[in-house]
Amino acid sequence: MFSTKNNDTAVWMNVSDLFAVLFLVFLLLSLLFVTASMETLEKLEKVEAEQQVVEAEIRKQLKAELQQELNYWQAEFIDSTLSIRFYSGGDKILFQQGADELEPHFQDVLRSFFPSYLMVLENDSISRYIHDIRIEGYTSSEGDYLSNMFLSQRRSNSVLQFLLQEVALSTYQYDWLLGLVSSNGLGSKHPIYLNDGLEDLDKSRRVEIKLVLKNTSP
Repeated sequence: MFSTKNNDTAVWMNVSDLFAVLFLVFLLLSLLFVTASMETLEKLEKVEAEQQVVEAEIRKQLKAELQQELNYWQAEFIDSTLSIRFYSGGDKILFQQGADELEPHFQDVLRSFFPSYLMVLENDSISRYIHDIRIEGYTSSEGDYLSNMFLSQRRSNSVLQFLLQEVALSTYQYDWLLGLVSSNGLGSKHPIYLNDGLEDLDKSRRVEIKLVLKNTSP
């Protein structure tokens, strides 16, 4: 006679062995996943650290070259976005109300500013990290939203056209810029506020030239 007890025991042993193997496989896969995740996290942290070093160096060089002229240009350097912000104030305005033609003062500012700006960006230690240069136009919140959006786009286009056509550029600089520079109108988005919470209308009506960097990973 066959012993069903022995057969049942063998079956249970086989099942338990199978579960043990599956558990070991699962444990191995989990360890591999955790290891891969940690390596990915370490790489991301390294890239972020490199990005911060690059940004800090570019910030340092831009400030060293441009800082003394910012008051004359009626501009300020925005650390967080690597941007130069030009704004209207007093009798020094960028554009007449509702117009997209650069005022003479702003033309003079751009002729003075842009060669110095390019001098920094063309440095090999910086140029290889540049993804693009964005000319952003803004308006105050006064007026119609869509009208302001269209107006800011025309103004940013005017700045782009002036920089490429009216500022003295070498053939190399011109060709290099064509692959990097773009214009974008943002209308009344991101207004500038005074300490009392009211909008600073003059500073909201502005043009920003923003440097966007590539990811520093290989």
